[in-house]
Amino acid sequence: MAENLIKLIKRNLPLLASLGGFLLGYSNGIIGSALLFIKPIFQLSDFSAGLIASIVIIGTMLGIIIASGLTDRWGRRFFISISSLIFMLGFVMSAFAVNSHILLCGRFLAGIGIGIALVVVPLYLVEMAPTKWRGAYIATFQLAITLGSFTGCAFSFWLAHYAAWRWMFGCGVVWALCLFMSSLFLPAVSKLPEKKLPESIVSVKMADIFQSRFYRPFLIGIGISILQQITGINAIMYFAPQILQSTNNPSNLDAIFSALILMGSNFIFTIVSLFVLDFIGRRPVLIFSLLTQFIALAALGILSKWQFDNAQIYFVTALMIYVFGYAVGLGPAGWLIISEIYPAQIRSKAIGITIMINNIAAFIVSVTFLDLLRWLTKSNTFWIYSFISLLGILFIIFIVPETKRKSLEEIERMSL
Repeated sequence: MAENLIKLIKRNLPLLASLGGFLLGYSNGIIGSALLFIKPIFQLSDFSAGLIASIVIIGTMLGIIIASGLTDRWGRRFFISISSLIFMLGFVMSAFAVNSHILLCGRFLAGIGIGIALVVVPLYLVEMAPTKWRGAYIATFQLAITLGSFTGCAFSFWLAHYAAWRWMFGCGVVWALCLFMSSLFLPAVSKLPEKKLPESIVSVKMADIFQSRFYRPFLIGIGISILQQITGINAIMYFAPQILQSTNNPSNLDAIFSALILMGSNFIFTIVSLFVLDFIGRRPVLIFSLLTQFIALAALGILSKWQFDNAQIYFVTALMIYVFGYAVGLGPAGWLIISEIYPAQIRSKAIGITIMINNIAAFIVSVTFLDLLRWLTKSNTFWIYSFISLLGILFIIFIVPETKRKSLEEIERMSL
């Protein structure tokens, strides 16, 4: 009995790397709530508030460049440790910020940690996972992101009673420390030894990955990564309290509590993906996911046209349906396909480029969201996202292959 338990623990030790996703989610989960208090204190415009929320994405891009260029040579575990230390520094700087410039710097540093984690953690998990459980391993990373978002929002709701926005950032240091300690116990990647990599992998240059034979994997990976963002998920998660405040003007606490329900739903719904990706398949789940998002976003556009009693209840319900669609499909399945679609010789660099493009899309969507709500109106903004979700369904049907229960080698042969 004890022997079996030890084997089970050893087999699942790689999942500790998912704490990198938890930190990403925590950072996203606190910012919308923190800005409710920071905006009047630092006298921020809508654009400045959007920049503070979104600057983390610029840092993420730098982290991606660092990780994708060096992770094959220095190892996955090393960079997971480095990302946790950078997270710590970013959270400390944000917590002690005395003006918006220092807060921007702290958020930027946290973004570097996120960028490293976004490249290294899915790569580490997909290489450590048994073939039949690869979907569940990557879904665990997405689950950790949603748990982090929920935890961040829960802490924000508790601390909002005291307007203690600095502690919202300060608590992140604890989670970063947990990731650092966990990284010391992670097993090495056996499929690609971290100390002595094959020369064909080490020597691959950035220019080599743009050969025509890699066109199809890039089309699939980049298409999925952009689709993840331009259906609005990051903007909605960043600014859920602000969106909800625009319906019947609830208080800060009411808006944060509604956002907490949303984040909790995201976490619970993501658990479903642990069971469907490896059994139903990637394509059917993605189509269902985008169809659900299309319907929910269209409903949000309709609800935004009118002000009526209990509007917030209907709004939160539609947002929960939207989050359900993303959480069971496009979120985890997107990370899974991005992590498994590229050939081994270009995988780390190709994932870095793909996630870079993902974050460029996220930055554009997030930094413009509050202004779009004002310029185009809330209903038109949601209808645009709804139409994009519909286009996404066509992309999945005609471009994305099914990779369920296929080895990485089989996927490589199929995608080239």
